[in-house]
Amino acid sequence: MIENLKKKVFHLFLGISLKRRLFITYLLLSSLILMLTSVFFYTASKKVLIKRAALSSQQQLSLITSNLGEKIDHISNYAITLSINSNIADVLKENPTVPENTLEHFLVNSELTNQAQRIIGLHKNIYAWDILDTENHWFHSSTTETDQLDSILGSEILDSLQTNLAFQFLGPFQISGEPTFVALKSITNIDNTKYLGALVLLIR
Repeated sequence: MIENLKKKVFHLFLGISLKRRLFITYLLLSSLILMLTSVFFYTASKKVLIKRAALSSQQQLSLITSNLGEKIDHISNYAITLSINSNIADVLKENPTVPENTLEHFLVNSELTNQAQRIIGLHKNIYAWDILDTENHWFHSSTTETDQLDSILGSEILDSLQTNLAFQFLGPFQISGEPTFVALKSITNIDNTKYLGALVLLIR
């Protein structure tokens, strides 16, 4: 059937004038060239667009990584400054554990808060912070989310703060429905490196 159709088309083509045959041949060749050119340009353009998109993504990722690195360094500086603050250290030396007496607890907390707020101020990335005593109890300085922090950090991480003096940046974790990073820094006595507690910063 296909062969018969080809023969009919061929005979029909031969039956028309030479001028029309040339015109049809030219039209077919032009359409073929146009189609091949379109496919070539489409393929080439697609490759160029993909290459540009990949390059743009790499540049944006590099910029994001750089900005994140700068922010982590900035927060690290705050954490280190707080951890070596002599006034905070003196308060923790006198109170190695959270005072059981409500009034004493309030006074200690007020002193810690005053000293820390002078350094942290209105830092836009640090939305909350707290201090752990030597037995991993919270002073409840500026956050009420310590129950969530206990479950996220766990006793292993909290216990390691007594020997790991390096700045730690963990996360993100879901805290109160928000992705949150946690920065940790041990506080030690500068004179004898005795562990006094730990600083915890929450960053959204």
